[in-house]
Amino acid sequence: EKYYSNIMAAKDFIDSNYAEQINIDDIAADTYLSPNFLRAEFKNFIGITPHEYLAEMRIANACKLLKSTDRPLAEIAFECGFKSQSYMNYIFKKKFKKTPKMYREE
Repeated sequence: EKYYSNIMAAKDFIDSNYAEQINIDDIAADTYLSPNFLRAEFKNFIGITPHEYLAEMRIANACKLLKSTDRPLAEIAFECGFKSQSYMNYIFKKKFKKTPKMYREE
């Protein structure tokens, strides 16, 4: 399709920058698309919004670090791009119905 390469570029941008404080405007600017158009087309091609994909990337990396290291939760949160440890806790509770600490201990 016409915008497939732009959407793949957006996905690549998120893959490379998920640990930074990026948002839809940053992703859109990198792909030369408007934020609203990017949001709609990304969901069309990928199946979820750019924001949801960004959150999934952050969660996946946090899960790896929680299982493979004993680093403090706050350090992991910031390394994965979460604004705070409490926000990472909120996301984990929403997705897994448990805290990052509980996830690590399983």
